[in-house]
Amino acid sequence: MAEIVQMFLFLYKSKYRRKYYKYDEDKIEFNITYALLWAVILWVTVFHHTAIASTTTAQLEHTCNPTNCINGYCINGSCICYDGWQGSGCQYCSGKKELTLFDEEEIMNKRNKSKLGINDRNILNELPPYDADLLWFHETIRYKRRMLGRYGTKGLRNVPVGALWPTESEIEDRLEYERVAFPNTLQEDWALIAKRNEEKERKIKLRDEEVTAKMAKVDQWRRDYEAKVAKKEAEIKAAQEKRERLIEDIRREFGYKIDPRDDKFKEALAKKEKEDRKRKKEARKESQNARFMAQLLAQAKADNAETQPNQTTEEKKE
Repeated sequence: MAEIVQMFLFLYKSKYRRKYYKYDEDKIEFNITYALLWAVILWVTVFHHTAIASTTTAQLEHTCNPTNCINGYCINGSCICYDGWQGSGCQYCSGKKELTLFDEEEIMNKRNKSKLGINDRNILNELPPYDADLLWFHETIRYKRRMLGRYGTKGLRNVPVGALWPTESEIEDRLEYERVAFPNTLQEDWALIAKRNEEKERKIKLRDEEVTAKMAKVDQWRRDYEAKVAKKEAEIKAAQEKRERLIEDIRREFGYKIDPRDDKFKEALAKKEKEDRKRKKEARKESQNARFMAQLLAQAKADNAETQPNQTTEEKKE
């Protein structure tokens, strides 16, 4: 359609429009005739395409699809309405209708917005998950007992409750298991439980006493720790002062302010430290010797004290 209009405008502007504005009366009549002819052609073309478009739209509207067939289902391009609906797209209500079992199931399916399966939905509503035995273990006594305990008699599906009662051999096996697994009587078990509780309480009491005793020593531990830290800081400070004193002595020996990074300064410092260590070693030896001499003197005095009473007793005997 757009191509036809463009072609008409091109021909009209390029050929007939220029001739229309000339003042020759014969040519003016000739141009008007052709202009009317082209206008008729254009109108027919537009009308034809409009008719085709409207026909296509009508066909699409009458074609059945899930969009225009709301309350029905499509068969061979036609919308077949459900009971109670009418119209080309089943969009009009035709009146009241009695619901059937199929309709109720359909309504329940539409209400199921969670999209859960039948089994999961039954479990959610506290109903038996299956309406029939589907797997092999659904027919076992154990499974049926579980359904009975969980959902009651509605979980048995026409199975008598007495069929699930244990047999005599099962009862004997259960009693034998209880005798082996739980050999003590109820009173003996109570006594063991009481004994375990007493032991647990005793351990808790001991733990509380231990914690209380340690908490009483917290202040002393804090003071000891603070004293240890203070001693360490004092030692560090004394070492720094000693090093500064050695550096100052070395500078006095040189007679000028020397850089500690100088090799001469390092050699002198090492020499001073060596002499200081030697002096400390000698002092330590002297203190050890003095302590040893004191021990010898004390031992000698003790020996003299023991010998003097013996001499006096001998003199008395004589």
